[in-house]
Amino acid sequence: MRGRLVSVGPDSVFPKGSGTLAFRGMSAYSTRYYEGLKEDSAVSAREVVPLVLGLLSAKSVVDVGCGSGTWAQAYAQAGCEVVQVDQLLIPADRFLRRDLSQPLRLDRRFDLVNCLEVAEHLDASRADGFVADLCALGDVVAFSAAIPGQGGTHHVNEQFQSYWIEWFRSQGFVPLDCLRHQIWGNERVAWWYVQNLFLFVRESRLADFPKAREASRPWPQDLVHPRAYVTATVPSQMSPRMLKEVALALPHFPGKILKHLGK
Repeated sequence: MRGRLVSVGPDSVFPKGSGTLAFRGMSAYSTRYYEGLKEDSAVSAREVVPLVLGLLSAKSVVDVGCGSGTWAQAYAQAGCEVVQVDQLLIPADRFLRRDLSQPLRLDRRFDLVNCLEVAEHLDASRADGFVADLCALGDVVAFSAAIPGQGGTHHVNEQFQSYWIEWFRSQGFVPLDCLRHQIWGNERVAWWYVQNLFLFVRESRLADFPKAREASRPWPQDLVHPRAYVTATVPSQMSPRMLKEVALALPHFPGKILKHLGK
């Protein structure tokens, strides 16, 4: 057993024990939106979570922007008993709803903070504060965010990996590229996790995570996965969801081009 779940209700006080907690931002995202992402997310989580836990001795995990809870479920299944409840794949009392566009404050810290493909949904003015909030929750953060052109629902701040790395550095965290080379050729992992996923560790704690340091590779920070390139440029390879998003985005292209030219 790597850890246990802690019962945490929306109005309760966090106990001091270890556990897995997940919460997602208050938003207008529909159930259909989360359903469309669930399968890719669940399969990816089953592949990646054992790798993460092989590098870290994490007993408590908080999943910020958890969606339907697929990653939280995978972490729990690595050593925790989980009951599927409604749209959430974790018990409802382990779920908190928060507006992530506002400062995030909890009264405890965790061994691992998990935040995947969330930051791009928040305005650029929130980037610095959001990263600071994640770093306040623990000394290790598993983080990924959409790069420019990746596409998605309400992506308002798509940035290359180096952009987020600088924000984490400003909080005293060091990027460890210890996962991408392990999953680069794994087609079971969705390409957006493959190209975007880093571990960030508080610099003063680096010595406590020798496996993660040893597994890190000096890869270029800003990478586009071949599957991402094909998906974005070859119509026959685009998923129905991607085709729909391209069609919805087309009316906005002229304005974006004019804005870019005006810089």
